[in-house]
Amino acid sequence: MLDLFLAFLRIRTLIILGILYFFLSVGSHGNFSLKIPSLKNFDLSNIPASINSLINDKSNLKSETKTSDNSGNNNELDDLKTSVNDIAKNINNILNKKE
Repeated sequence: MLDLFLAFLRIRTLIILGILYFFLSVGSHGNFSLKIPSLKNFDLSNIPASINSLINDKSNLKSETKTSDNSGNNNELDDLKTSVNDIAKNINNILNKKE
């Protein structure tokens, strides 16, 4: 009986995750993709590219709506990009030391 209940919970969780993935992909007009990193070759080099695309999307949106206060948002994104780059370097250094 417990196994049946746990199987039901797993199926329900997968259905909910599928629905969330569907809405994220539709809401982002097809630009959303779920990429699972390989643990054998763990590389975080694609994270800055993702942040750059966020910056470009944000600047395109700002230029379309013609808002004037975008310097604060760009500073926050630059800080985020810098901190993610630092974290990526630290993780890559740790993984290289383990090998």
